[in-house]
Amino acid sequence: MLFPSTNMNVSVGSRLGPYEIVSRIGAGGMGEVWRATDTRLDRSVAIKVLPAEFAQNAQMKARFEREAKTISQLNHPNICSLYDIGHDSGTDFLVMELLEGETLAERLDKGALPLTEVLRYGAQIADALARAHRQGVMHRDLKPGNVMLSRSAAKLLDFGLAKTLVPVQPVSAPDDATQQKPLTQEGTILGTFQYMAPEQLAGEEADARTDIFALGAVLYEMATGKRAFEGKTRTSLIAAIIASDPRPISEIQPLTPPAFEHVVQKCLSKDREDRWQSAHDVAEELTWISGAGSKAGAAAPIVARQRTRQRLQLASAALLLAAITGVAGFAIANAHRAKAETLRALVASPELDAAVEELETGFALSPDGKMLAYVGIRNGVALLFIRSLDRFDSRALAGTEGASFPFWSPDNSQVGFFAELKLKRIVVAGGEPQTVSDAEEIPRGGTWNRDGVILFAPGPRSGLLRVSAGGGPAVPATILESRNEASHRWPAFLPDGRHFLYYVMGDKKGIYLGSLDSHQRTRIVDGGSNPLFVSPGVLLFVRDRDLVAQRFDTSHFRLIGEPVSVAEDIGQFGEDGPTGYGRFSASDTGVVAFQKISLMTSQLVWRDRSGAELGRLGPPGSYMVPILSRDATRVVINRTDPKTRKTDLWSEDLTRGVYSRLTTGPGQNTIGLWSPDGKQIVFSSNRNGVFDFYIKTANGGGDERPLFASPLSKFADDWSADGRFIVYEQFTPKTYNDLWMLDLSSHKATPVLTTEFDELHAQFSPDGKWLAYTCSESGKGEVYVQSFPPSGDKWQVSTTGGDQAVWSRDQKKIYYVAPDHNLFEVEIATAPTFRIGKAAA
Repeated sequence: MLFPSTNMNVSVGSRLGPYEIVSRIGAGGMGEVWRATDTRLDRSVAIKVLPAEFAQNAQMKARFEREAKTISQLNHPNICSLYDIGHDSGTDFLVMELLEGETLAERLDKGALPLTEVLRYGAQIADALARAHRQGVMHRDLKPGNVMLSRSAAKLLDFGLAKTLVPVQPVSAPDDATQQKPLTQEGTILGTFQYMAPEQLAGEEADARTDIFALGAVLYEMATGKRAFEGKTRTSLIAAIIASDPRPISEIQPLTPPAFEHVVQKCLSKDREDRWQSAHDVAEELTWISGAGSKAGAAAPIVARQRTRQRLQLASAALLLAAITGVAGFAIANAHRAKAETLRALVASPELDAAVEELETGFALSPDGKMLAYVGIRNGVALLFIRSLDRFDSRALAGTEGASFPFWSPDNSQVGFFAELKLKRIVVAGGEPQTVSDAEEIPRGGTWNRDGVILFAPGPRSGLLRVSAGGGPAVPATILESRNEASHRWPAFLPDGRHFLYYVMGDKKGIYLGSLDSHQRTRIVDGGSNPLFVSPGVLLFVRDRDLVAQRFDTSHFRLIGEPVSVAEDIGQFGEDGPTGYGRFSASDTGVVAFQKISLMTSQLVWRDRSGAELGRLGPPGSYMVPILSRDATRVVINRTDPKTRKTDLWSEDLTRGVYSRLTTGPGQNTIGLWSPDGKQIVFSSNRNGVFDFYIKTANGGGDERPLFASPLSKFADDWSADGRFIVYEQFTPKTYNDLWMLDLSSHKATPVLTTEFDELHAQFSPDGKWLAYTCSESGKGEVYVQSFPPSGDKWQVSTTGGDQAVWSRDQKKIYYVAPDHNLFEVEIATAPTFRIGKAAA
């Protein structure tokens, strides 16, 4: 119930003591709330004023004073803080923390919350209740309107109906009983009906478990967007609470983890003896479900290794990086509705191998939203798997070895995919794969319309092609329009089957509209990645690592309104040269599948040449790119703060086991490289936009000074032994990763290798006359050597794939990592001519 302002002493511009009133926030049964400024501390606060009509009411004033005393006892991050209490010109008021955000009730007006937020906020609310209960305080009016949601946390508000819990005392303690005499008579009903426990409605004495019932009702509403108990009249509502059970959450949200439903059902037990007996237990359960995956009764996460700039410096005893993998989730999101119903749960895929190196293999929901096609690893081989969303098991499709980027036929009966340099299709019910068209080594997605036309990106540097699903010649559907336009990829047909959306990679990257009837195109979104259209009029795409939804008019092919966030940290692969692939899929029914980015936890490990572990360095953490100093006494490594996601360089003294931070400047500071004498570190930082080179002393002292800047991002690979040259990688849309050389004597950069293939991970030989590097010209990464400065001659060192080459100190061997993750060595002779021996594991 809301009250109009009736306190004539409070208005905008007036003062209550040192507090100047700024604006009215709202009003409730226990007072008006105003925004004010504390003129002494120059901070914004919330002022809660006892309405004038209550000032003479002894019971209301007692409640008001009790709220002040109650809040003052409750110092907790999820409870609104009390700063002050006062009386001015006949007005009683409380001064509280001003919270920015929206109430849970306001948030629920938009629909159910994602499960991740239900679990996080629910645990915070439960923990706040647990603190109150430990202090002997019961809330008695827990409801969505009394919970404020900020960007990072939930805050419990309004203890106006709070009551001190009566401790269990011997009957012969009349004095104590007198002290605990309640302000309201026995049998009085206090609170908001939809969230009241049966004992409250029966007029019985309430206790902490009464709050737990209300918590269950709030959790139910958060997860479903619907109230646990409904009634057309107050009488029917009371009857529902006392005698009926709410509709199972899993009927409304089918992918709800059973463990969560169990928590809510137990909270809502009619008999308080059958409920959770403490709010602390509820908080613990919700926290456990949030991190337990399949142990919580939900399906297990999809396991896949994040694709990163994995760079490893190997010496006679190798320093290795072992990563724990990312997580996947599902959501149902009807973004076109005013009140979107959202559902999320983890999906099991036991066939996925944790050692999968590439996450860029894709997954796709069927148009009817009932099946998921994804690429998993079985016995080291990539296969296409199909899973019905109403089951926990998956089945592999025979003959799909090497599959990537599946996409469905519009009738849900077949899946298109890429394998063995071909575009293929396979009937889901069973059968042999059929070849549709040629493709390239790294395809970039496909889409299938109702006329049997498949639109696909055959490789990473081409326009889109169209072909009949039955086979035949593939013809261009789009044309690269400029020299700096690298490729067209991730196509998606619109409902008419003639128009389509796709991602353009290059200087004018973004989402474009194309047509099968012409090569004309229209730019739809600046900078967004792979688009997917969901009927009846929602465009999904990735922007700034988040999955967003925006209304899209298919009659005029234009966006309407503003984009709305669906999921955070979906991301795009690649660092300075993203592929534009956002890890999500959508069905025609509005089901959205996505994989969230999570920081990898790594452990630095010393191993000998046989692979046996020799020791560990430091605790597990979010580490990447360890690089040893030349004397092997120190290591510099990327370390990412899990809270801020900011990456900085740290070093460890391997002889003493001491960690120290090297970089503190703004932006992401990454890829540290030791100078030959070990006294300086050069690194890349994007503090000014692109990744440029900076330098500082290796002991951590001194400033981080700019070393070299250019329009494109760059990352150092190696520093020549004479200290003159730094060889580095630079990405361009047309030629991808190239090798460049920075001459420190002149501070001039010149190209070393700039071909249509990827060149990366370059290493100088100890005498500085040779350069080992990885190149993809054979269709996969192989290790090559050429003279330095380049003379045109080169030698292939690896024969079955290789990367991250390192020279031995005597320059007689090259070590590299094979595709099966084994460490190989090759005998090398550089004089009188360059000769290569046989590789050995």
